[in-house]
Amino acid sequence: MARCNECGKELVAFSDFECSYCGKSFCSEHRLPESHACEMNTKRKAEKIKSRKREQRPGGIRKILRSILPFI
Repeated sequence: MARCNECGKELVAFSDFECSYCGKSFCSEHRLPESHACEMNTKRKAEKIKSRKREQRPGGIRKILRSILPFI
């Protein structure tokens, strides 16, 4: 019998869920990537956080100076 890769619960036929990111089998409680700490999901979250931080950066002192003094 197959078992949930997160909690070890026995999986009956048609009650297991295969994660589309990591390909492992899980019970209904751990079927979502967030609930079984899917590696692929955490990588994507990290990439999103990094891109948001890049967008929020002011652009450095040169950009600030250009907005104040346009001839620089």
